[in-house]
Amino acid sequence: MDNRRIQTVEEIQKEIRKSLPKRPKPKTRTEILDQIYKELLGVQVELESIKLKTK
Repeated sequence: MDNRRIQTVEEIQKEIRKSLPKRPKPKTRTEILDQIYKELLGVQVELESIKLKTK
């Protein structure tokens, strides 16, 4: 006889969740704005260096 027990949907979902890669914690608004600010600063620096090269 087959002695495997029947799993509930919840148990199966738990097992699937365990095997999935962990999602990173969602960023806060401040973290997102900081990242955008840093990227914009980088763009500004690049534009300044291009401006200096073309003079």
